[in-house]
Amino acid sequence: MNRRSLLAGAGVLLLGGCASPGPPVALYVPPPTHVKADAHPSNAAIGLVLTGGGVFGAWEVGALQAFFDDWKTRYGEEPPIRVVAGASTGALIAPFAFLGRRPGADAIDELVRWYTSVNQSDIVGARAGALLPFPLFAITTSSVYGVGYSADDTANATRLYGRLLEAVPDRRVAQIAAEWPRRRMAAATLDFKTGRPDVYTNDPRRIRCLRKGILASAMAPLALPPIPLASDQCEAGKVALTPHFDGGVYAVAPFTALFDLAAMEPAIPLTHVVVISAFPMFPGSEPNPVQRDVFPDGPAFRAIGDRMNALLSESAATTEIELARAAVELRRVGSGPASVARLTGMSIPYAPPTLIELAPKTRLGWEAFEFNQDDMRRMYRRGYDEVMEALKGP
Repeated sequence: MNRRSLLAGAGVLLLGGCASPGPPVALYVPPPTHVKADAHPSNAAIGLVLTGGGVFGAWEVGALQAFFDDWKTRYGEEPPIRVVAGASTGALIAPFAFLGRRPGADAIDELVRWYTSVNQSDIVGARAGALLPFPLFAITTSSVYGVGYSADDTANATRLYGRLLEAVPDRRVAQIAAEWPRRRMAAATLDFKTGRPDVYTNDPRRIRCLRKGILASAMAPLALPPIPLASDQCEAGKVALTPHFDGGVYAVAPFTALFDLAAMEPAIPLTHVVVISAFPMFPGSEPNPVQRDVFPDGPAFRAIGDRMNALLSESAATTEIELARAAVELRRVGSGPASVARLTGMSIPYAPPTLIELAPKTRLGWEAFEFNQDDMRRMYRRGYDEVMEALKGP
């Protein structure tokens, strides 16, 4: 058993004394009244964690909209989100969640339109190399699909990169940069040359890399191509660029990136951490999945790959959420920040926040790269309805 699995089990024992990971959708907990944060009526400073999940991100979008609607109903204000960290599809959602709802500009509604109107051809296209015999394909081609990536921002890129350029143009990047350091955003990636996580933020010194960092975070290895980046620049120069991929390989739920970003000086003491996950708590069930293809008794290569990817992500998301539970609870019972960081990898130097977990009740399906418009609309609606039901409370 690895360290994460062992600590996750310890966290469950601390929080409930049993092996069950707890409810898949946490009930809403009102914010503490003894904390004052930027004079918000709700007295809150929210950190938002958005997991990976490919097409299942449509559920996250519905859940995010429900959270915004619920908070506005309770407090008469938009949720005071101070730090956002996303991986993979969560990184694509992150800038919209960060911009939120402003007079004359509703990034949340725009996000809903984006995730419910997308088609497969808008996101990926099969590479010609995929038609080669497998041994030849394996040594000549980096991925099954292309995403229309161009190293030149001004190029008329197609598919995902073009959609990202349209949705997060230069003016929006400038808006996101202007919020630093009062509000912060991170896209978690993985540098495949070093094998280490690499986080791209809205720090003005790195903002020109943010959009490509978001794209890199969404590139699942083997299925999608790498994005060449360096930790402090986006174009080739004195520093060699290295292949960057999906941050979900390292952390499907990037809590560490969130807590590290919040702890940077001047620190932002978070009163709440809200994690929106595309996966149910492991092991999940599938009594009514949105994607209705039945897993065959004699599965072929792709079916096995799709299910393996979903199960690994589901298991990893559960472990990372349980680690966050353990970190918060250890801080709550008096463990110091250094001890908690050593045990869980998560640094919480301020008072422990309230952890709110929003996740599907059951599995949504298996095929994370099947961008079917009807399925994604159903996922979005299910995310909105499940979370609005979960958030009902006194």
